[in-house]
This record gives sequence, C-alpha cells and structure tokens, in this order.
Amino acid sequence: MENCNGTGSLWYEQIQTELFLKIKLVITSVSCLVNLLLSLPLLFVITRNPSVQHKLRYVLLANLLICDNLQLLLGTVHFSTSFYLLHCSLINCFMFIILSFNFCTVEIFFTIAFSVDRCIAIKWPLQYETIFSSGRKKTIVAAVWLLAILLTLVALFVALNKLPMNVPIERCHLFIVAPCLSDSGIFEGYNTLMSAILLLGSYVCILGCLLLLCWDIRLFLKTRRAWVTLVMQFYCKMENCNGTGSLWYEQIQTELFLKIKLVITSVSCLVNLLLSLPLLFVITRNPSVQHKLRYVLLANLLICDNLQLLLGTVHFSTSFYLLHCSLINCFMFIILSFNFCTVEIFFTIAFSVDRCIAIKWPLQYETIFSSGRKKTIVAAVWLLAVLLTLVALFVALNKLPMNVPIERCHLFIVAPCLSDSGIFEGYNTLMSAILLLGSYVCILGCLLLLCWDIRLFLKTRRAWVTLAMQVLQLIFYSAPLLVDIFLIKNLKHMDDIDITISAIFNLGISLVPLVYGYRSVELQGLLWKLLPLSRNMIQPISC
Repeated sequence: MENCNGTGSLWYEQIQTELFLKIKLVITSVSCLVNLLLSLPLLFVITRNPSVQHKLRYVLLANLLICDNLQLLLGTVHFSTSFYLLHCSLINCFMFIILSFNFCTVEIFFTIAFSVDRCIAIKWPLQYETIFSSGRKKTIVAAVWLLAILLTLVALFVALNKLPMNVPIERCHLFIVAPCLSDSGIFEGYNTLMSAILLLGSYVCILGCLLLLCWDIRLFLKTRRAWVTLVMQFYCKMENCNGTGSLWYEQIQTELFLKIKLVITSVSCLVNLLLSLPLLFVITRNPSVQHKLRYVLLANLLICDNLQLLLGTVHFSTSFYLLHCSLINCFMFIILSFNFCTVEIFFTIAFSVDRCIAIKWPLQYETIFSSGRKKTIVAAVWLLAVLLTLVALFVALNKLPMNVPIERCHLFIVAPCLSDSGIFEGYNTLMSAILLLGSYVCILGCLLLLCWDIRLFLKTRRAWVTLAMQVLQLIFYSAPLLVDIFLIKNLKHMDDIDITISAIFNLGISLVPLVYGYRSVELQGLLWKLLPLSRNMIQPISC
C-alpha cells in the first residue's frame, strides 16, 4: 500500500476510506437503478410474448439483462455494507471479486453467442432454425450459467480453505487478496484462466462485430439507423471487455505492468498480422497493383507496423521473463520504436500527397510519380530510418553502460545518461520536430483532400466513411506519440495512463490495414477472387 502514495491522481491519490466508499456506492447504486428501470420493460415484453421467446437473440438479451442487473445489485450490496461498517472482511472481498469476474464471463459469453446468432441469421437464414433449434437454445443458456456457477463454487471452496474469515480490510482490491493465495498456486491458475477467458472473449466479440460489419456492408448496411446501431454495439462490447476494473492506483507492480503491456502488444501484433497478410499477398501477387504508388506505400506501411509490433512483443516478453531489462536494451527499443514511427509517418505523408496529386492533377500523375521516383521515395524513407538508428546505436554504445538492470523502460530513465553530452537533447528535438511536423502535415493533407472531395467527389456515404476512418486512425496514432514525447515528464509514475497510451497507439496501428487496405474497391475485388466459390456468390457492394 506504500506504493500507492505517489504524486496524486484526481485531488490526491489516497482519499479517505469513507469518501471513497461513498463515491463507489453512489455510482454503483445509481447505475443499478437506471439499468433496472431500462431493463424491466424489455424483460416484461420478452417474457409475455411467445412470438419473441422462441428467437435466440431475445433469449440471450433477457439473460444479458438479468446478468447485468445481478452484477450491479451485487456491487450495491457490497459497497453498502462496506460503507456502513467502513471495512469489509477478507473473505467477503474475495467473494465479491470472484462473483464480479464470473458475471463478466457470463456477459462476454452471451455477447459472443449474440454475435454468432446474428452472423448465422444473416449468412444462412434458411438453415438458422435448424442450427439453433429449441433444445440447442436452452443448452447454450444453461451451459453459460452452469459454467459460471462451477467457477464460483470452485473459487469459494478455495477461499473457505485458504483465507482467514474475519480479517477486516478497508479497501477491497485484487492485489490485497492475492498474497493470501499465492503460496498454493491456485490463485495464479484461476487468474490465468479468467484472464484468458476475458481476453479471448473480448477479441472474439470484436472479431464478431467486424465480421458482421463486413457482411452488413455487402448486403444491408444502407441506412443511418444500421450504422448507429452497429457503432453502439461495438462501443458496448468494448466497455464490457473492461470487466476486470480499472487501475485504482498509479504505480502498480512491475510484473503486472509488464504482463499487461505484453498482452496488449502481443494481441495487437497477432491481430495486425492476420489483417495484413491477405493484403500483402494480394499486392505482391498482382502486377497491376504493384505499379501504383499507393499500394506500394500500403505494403511498406503494413511491413513497418508489423515489425514495430513484433519488436514490442519481443521486448516485453524478455522483460517479463527477466522482470527487468538492461539500460542499453531499453535505449535500443526506444530508438527503434521512434524510427518505426518516423517511417510510418513519412509513408503516411507520401500516401496523402499521392492521393492529393491523383485527384488534383490526374493527367500528370504518372509523370510526377514515375517508376524510378516511386522506388526512390520508398528507399529514401527506409534509408533515413536506418541512418538514424545507426547514429543512435553508435551514441548508445559509447555513452551508456552495458549491463545496468532497470525495472521499467522509459525515456526519462535513459535521458539523464546522455544529458551531459547534449546529444540526447539534439536527437530528441529532431525526432519531436519530425513527428510533430509529420503529424500535422498528414492532418493538413487529409483536410485538403476533404475540401477537394467535397467539391467533386464527396457525394456518397462510402467516401465520408473512408475519410472519417482515416481521421480517426490518424488521431489514434498521433495523439499517443505527442503525449509520450511532450508530457512524459509529467506522467512518470502513472502506469494506468502509460497502459492506456499504449493501447490507443496499438489500436491506431491496427486500423491501418482496415482504413487504407480493406476500404479500397480494387483490393476488395482482388481479395474476393481469392475466396472459394466467389464467382457463384454475390459480389461485394460498395458503401
């Protein structure tokens, strides 16, 4: 608990227990009341109409509502008793955490089933009733609740045998209960299982949303109502995936910090690789695509992003395994990450300029971007990154000690080791200028393209959606970079903000293949030809 007494978060970090519990109680009870008022009419309609009850999606919706209300009711009861007594027992805290985890698991499984139900209903409407018969619907619902009950019983059995019964604690947190079970090894196994379920469920939900989105774009997604509904579903799924709770303290343990960073980076690397491979395959196998600069730049963007995420995965894997990293390895990781960001931004600038010239001067496009100039642009960007990396590594090998272990790899840890020579300040200024200038050139390019498209081409929903996705990707990618560069000194001990920045940055990277690749009509057609039986099926509809 001493580690929590840092620099302060909102007013100050360690607020009084009574005020803390009062805030938690008010938030939870109000949420419970609002959710109950919103759920009761829906549950009344579903339970009173036989025509609705035989449809799986409404059965799942009813169970989702029941699960959510039970979870909020559990939180209200827990914080009410804790506020009344100004403490809770260790066993009650453990039961509350386990039940909350299991309710999150039920929520995610029902959301997965809901997504699968909608995909099957759209893709195979004639076979839908056969696949989801009445017996299978009941089996799905019963299996989810039975799994939650079994996990709860196992956890409670462990708690009754391992935890003291009447030990009072002021705050109910996972890191308080964990040491009491760490000697038996059961907590680690249960925590790993629950983390795997929540993580897998989260990304299955997201993947289900993406599949449903792609299918709806081809067939049904032609109204604003459909778009709004889909965005709300995606937002709700992203919120429900955060079932493990936020970080209520700024400086968390190094092992947990590295585990979270490793999971975020490795999952982002896997998702980005799965999204990039089909695009790279199509671009490298079609000569008609290879001579167009935008697809050459896209291929290099995808390669750069995958290398950057792979670098992060390797770095955090070794750091998590050793629970530290050397100072020289930390510096190399920071420099390589900065250089990959530089390559990314330069290619994005080239992409924006390419699109502006293609729209503004279509007749002179081939003259401006000849085959030799295309190769020169790509080679120049990579050569600049290699030169910057070599210079930085040369400085590091001469100025930094080799085997000094550090727990966290941050820029402000490496900076003092180079501040006496003035080289770090110069390099940091150069990189900041490049990143800042590159970010705003990209934004300016997008705005110019938007203004020009409004005059000529921006008359369809597809163009607006593509442009909005490009702006979002640019914000998700550039904002964490600028925060990391200019505000890092003010965020030294705020691990929750550091993790949030990493997650947003990785999201910005993962949006690159979706925004610049799968939105292309030409690449969509080439990808469609790779699918089996594509000639006998309906071709994708642009929207």
